This record gives sequence, C-alpha cells and structure tokens, in this order.
Amino acid sequence: MAGGVSLSGSGHWTAAGAEHDGHIFQGSLLDGKTLVLSLQMGKHRYGARLTSADGEYFAGTWELIGGGTGPVNGTLYTARHGYFLFGTWHESQKVYHWWFRLTTAESIPGDGGEPTGSGADLLFT
Repeated sequence: MAGGVSLSGSGHWTAAGAEHDGHIFQGSLLDGKTLVLSLQMGKHRYGARLTSADGEYFAGTWELIGGGTGPVNGTLYTARHGYFLFGTWHESQKVYHWWFRLTTAESIPGDGGEPTGSGADLLFT
C-alpha cells in the first residue's frame, strides 16, 4: 500500500492502582508497517511512533509533549470496520496495559517518501 490510512479512536490505560481514559485524535497507519499517533490521556498530550516487521506487532517510543519519553508496544488487530490496538506502555516506573478501538477515515495519499518524525509532529500540522 502506498500512503496509508488515517485513524482515530478512544481507549484506556490501566496499571496497578491507576486507570485512565484516552483519545487518539490523529493517527496514521503508513504502508501497514508504521503507526504514528497523537494521543491525549487526561490533560497530557503524547506523540508515539511504532514500527512493525510483520504488520501486526508494533514497537516504538512515546513522547510526552513538554518532556518525557518511554517504550511502547502493541498488537494491531484488523476488524471489518477498523482496528483494535492492545499492548504495553511504560511510564513513571509503571507498566500500563493500553488498548484502543480505532476507526478509519480517508486514505492518506502516498508521496513516495519514508515517514519521518514522531506522533508529536501530528499535533502541530
């Protein structure tokens, strides 16, 4: 697939003693191998960039807008009307389980180049 698919959705982060709702307000699945996400959890905004060799298991890093970064991973399940992302998110010495139901929007035209930047870049475009 040249280009990608635009995504958005809502979900949750949970860890021992903590639970947070979140929203992916802008995301892209590029060439089936790169997830670039702009997320909000409470008052915090994040960018995340995850890559995959097989199009199912993704791993990468998140970046807190204003400071902070950490590892993140997830398995992307395909459904008839979108996707389901489930994985782990490491932050503040906690390991969160996170999951999101993602719906698709319009396709993103391919430009022939490799994607660059983190999900934080999407916040300001």
